[in-house]
Amino acid sequence: MPLIRAKIKTKGENGRTALIDGDVLVYSCGFASDIRTYTCSDGSSFQYKKEAKEHCSEFHLDVEAIKKRVKAEPVENCLHSVKLMIKDIKEKSEASNHKIYLTGKGNFRHDLPSPYTYKGNRKDTPKPLHYQAIRVYMVSTWDAIITDGQEADDAMGIAQVNSPEGTTTICTTDKDLDMIAGHHYNWNKKENYTIGEFEGILNFYQQILKGDRTDNIFGIKGIGDVKARQILWKMDNEKELSIETQLAYAENGKTPEEWLTNARLLWIRREEGQMWTPEPEHRTSWLQAYMETLDNEV
Repeated sequence: MPLIRAKIKTKGENGRTALIDGDVLVYSCGFASDIRTYTCSDGSSFQYKKEAKEHCSEFHLDVEAIKKRVKAEPVENCLHSVKLMIKDIKEKSEASNHKIYLTGKGNFRHDLPSPYTYKGNRKDTPKPLHYQAIRVYMVSTWDAIITDGQEADDAMGIAQVNSPEGTTTICTTDKDLDMIAGHHYNWNKKENYTIGEFEGILNFYQQILKGDRTDNIFGIKGIGDVKARQILWKMDNEKELSIETQLAYAENGKTPEEWLTNARLLWIRREEGQMWTPEPEHRTSWLQAYMETLDNEV
């Protein structure tokens, strides 16, 4: 089924609220203020590691001896950039109001029975030097909302789904939120667009096929954006999408537990405390047998 992405017309001051992904802002503005220097054993310094490696290669220096140093711009410069970004997002998304969401403590996804730790591949990823300062600034100056027990993405999804149609815009660069219907704004692409109800559901089931390696969620090996669309493009209702993805998992040697766990990891909540579960009529016998074992364990 072909999908048409609608552009949002400019309406000026319209009472719309920008639901801003504060997590992405913290990292993008924070890393932009971090200054990295790579120094070779002869004292030559470079902004990028690739340049340092090329220099070492040219002058027969030990690449392993390259030293990395990170320092940050003054915090006031970084926070000024955050302020400008928030104002620009509100203007470009045609919103009069804003709500900024930050992920807090705890996440129900860590309690799901996955063989891989959710986002475990990020545990050694460094944070920006001004990480905490930006979060404090967002809360104290911009009334950012800290969401415990779930992610900022979930809070944004709940807010959009439970607001009157057309009164909110999800603002992020994270395409995971494209499973939520309604207005969206991507500040990297400077693009306003609308996701329809079926398009959002389709995006969710495509993610089940692909997985999300950035979050340590493994779908079916060899399936990316193009192949996922090829598998599902003829489906025109959620039951068909659900069954088709289950069949694909089974045919590729994966278990119903993997299908259900991945779906629950990927699902962005529409209501508080929600644990996504497929409707009984959307299950194959392969999945239903597993779901019955879960019911018996309760």
